[in-house]
Amino acid sequence: MLRRITKWMCVVVIGLTAVNAAATANDGKMDDATKKVLIKQVQNYLNSVRSLKARFSQSDPKSGNLYQGSLVLRRGGKIRVQYDLPYGLIMVGSGGELRYYDQKMDKVNSTSTDSTPLGTLLSDVVDFEKDMKVLDVRKAFGTIRMLVTKEGFGNGGYLVLVFSDNPIALRQWVVMDQKQNQINFSLINPVYNDSVEECNFDLNSVKKRL
Repeated sequence: MLRRITKWMCVVVIGLTAVNAAATANDGKMDDATKKVLIKQVQNYLNSVRSLKARFSQSDPKSGNLYQGSLVLRRGGKIRVQYDLPYGLIMVGSGGELRYYDQKMDKVNSTSTDSTPLGTLLSDVVDFEKDMKVLDVRKAFGTIRMLVTKEGFGNGGYLVLVFSDNPIALRQWVVMDQKQNQINFSLINPVYNDSVEECNFDLNSVKKRL
């Protein structure tokens, strides 16, 4: 489970499956011009978010596992994901590197933040035309759902970004592979654009609980 969570960046519903979020037949469909405008609005919103602090709930419908923890994110590639005990996984990303601590093996491993599904969203500027491919976007029942992918992302996997509509605000994301295995990551009481202490992103702190 640790390997799988790490592969998908511990990511990231509102009681909907990823398939429904991505491809419900008549739910929130719109013409191409309207989609283009909405995608631009979402992109502008994401670029306005410079930091994020939240509790989170992560579920894996296939296994029934449920985890909770805290998330701290700052644009420019900095992130800390800390799971509550007894699971206790800690992941820290900074300077393009992501480190995570395997408590059972007592070992620190590392990978590139760019290789993760959320790597683009951690970048200083989000540009859907350059960095990710938007496959679909729908708006219904006060929710915007955007299905995206990128080259080299999880061997053909997808990321479903879920936003509240008015105002636009990131609330959830779903990571789904080609076999429709998924990890649902929901934000709890998110706080946007608040001050974030630099110590959260100390790569050497992956074995410490701040």
